[in-house]
Amino acid sequence: MKKLLHWSTWLGIITSWCIIVVVVFWEIFPYNIIMFTAPTFPVMNKTVKQGEMVKFVSNYCKFTDISADVSRIFKNEILFYTPPTVGNIKKGCSNVTVAVTVPSELPSGSYVIENVYQYRVNPIRTVIVRHDTDEFRVVEK
Repeated sequence: MKKLLHWSTWLGIITSWCIIVVVVFWEIFPYNIIMFTAPTFPVMNKTVKQGEMVKFVSNYCKFTDISADVSRIFKNEILFYTPPTVGNIKKGCSNVTVAVTVPSELPSGSYVIENVYQYRVNPIRTVIVRHDTDEFRVVEK
């Protein structure tokens, strides 16, 4: 009976240490998910009417097949949030034209779109990558 208690104690200690090592690894591992080749996304149409599409070019290299929750924020003196979508781009390098609808209730003015990519890399960690577009102008319909 004493031997069983001795072995079960050591098994519990070793299991606890293994769990601690895995959790620490998940928290501190430097995940490299995506790299953008330009400091900002270049906008193709610098003037956009409310309710129309603004188009920008995304040049990237993605190093994993993890999908992202993508949300966009129109920024100037105000912040206008759009609903999140799922971005499922494949692993590898590419050059993609992205079209985003400018909300019809967005006031006219100069804006930058902040693209927020959230990657769930393991059960306890989400990596957030942010990348802005160039400035563009929104005018009334």
